[in-house]
Amino acid sequence: MNTRFLLLLCCLSFTTFSQPFDAIKQPNRSEEEVTQLAEDFKDWSKASNGWRYSFITANEKEAVEDFSISGYQTANDYLRATDTSTWGVAGADARQYIRTVKSALNKLPKYKGTAYRGTWVKLSLLNKLEEGDVLVEPAFTSTSTLPEVAKRFSVVHPNSPQRLKRVLFEVKINQGGHTIAGLSEYSKEAEVLFAPNAHFRITQIERTSNHTYIGVETVKASAVKNTQKYNLYSGEEVEASFWHSLVCT
Repeated sequence: MNTRFLLLLCCLSFTTFSQPFDAIKQPNRSEEEVTQLAEDFKDWSKASNGWRYSFITANEKEAVEDFSISGYQTANDYLRATDTSTWGVAGADARQYIRTVKSALNKLPKYKGTAYRGTWVKLSLLNKLEEGDVLVEPAFTSTSTLPEVAKRFSVVHPNSPQRLKRVLFEVKINQGGHTIAGLSEYSKEAEVLFAPNAHFRITQIERTSNHTYIGVETVKASAVKNTQKYNLYSGEEVEASFWHSLVCT
């Protein structure tokens, strides 16, 4: 069997037989090894393109490429905004761009397995989270199959008046994840992307002084009607009417 393919299998199965959070707690592998694993994941992504990929447009490809560079900032800012009425023409452009990226995702390979995300979360939200709660991300959610990549995104504390804490997510992807590694300008990130309003059920939480480790699994919105839900960005409880609007948009 090809050595590079074996490395990829090792990468994708990193936590198959390990304890929760083992992979993300391990010392980082060498830059050379991480780069090679990312390249292998990119190759796998390209090889996994199915019949839907034949319908992807040049505009959609360009949108995904731009998303990985800077487009994610505008798209996610718009999706997380509580009031978009003041966006004007920029709002219309953002909505069109978001639709284009979502359309592209539906034509890119699905990924099922484990991925990781490093970020900063409001301490007020972290303090009330329990296993079984569901986190709803109103924006696109970026993850990586490489824990080393995920950890890079939680190094620098954001400039925010809110009290934040570093969080490392271990994500069991059952649905909704699409690899953009074959198109992304940052293919070394081995990125798996979720469309807006992805739902993640908390399966395990481990709190330390420096980090909070959270294990989650992807779930359908329709499967968590009677579950405590929180907006991952704002930290606010997702009310039933708001939850319904997320499902129906």
